[in-house]
Amino acid sequence: LIPIYYVLGETERFSLYTKINNASSLESIKSIERELIDRFGKAPQETTSFLNLAKLRILFKKTFALSVYIKETSVSIVLDSEVISDNFINSVLMYENDNIKNRKFKESKEGFVVDLFFSLGFDWYENIKKAVNLFIK
Repeated sequence: LIPIYYVLGETERFSLYTKINNASSLESIKSIERELIDRFGKAPQETTSFLNLAKLRILFKKTFALSVYIKETSVSIVLDSEVISDNFINSVLMYENDNIKNRKFKESKEGFVVDLFFSLGFDWYENIKKAVNLFIK
């Protein structure tokens, strides 16, 4: 989010939310990040996290992921069940990332779920960004 103490004007804040929401490329998000820093100084953590979520939204558009849930020590990625194969499951099991402590698979009403478990305080953005290639169509 963009806190009031960072961008005081309500109209400016809503305009920035609209820009972020309408961004269709990583370069667009990076341009917004530069604009924020130029105009308001270093972004607070919640704004950085919000921008990172926008980046993931763009990265995941090219995948068969239906939704991504970020929790305190895990990430759950819901996938289209129809595209899951043994090769895909093997690629997730073989994916190397020293920060992943465990992996689980399950079926849900939403689809096939891949749960990746990390240590408390993990950098969710960097770890998800690195793993996004597993889910490309």
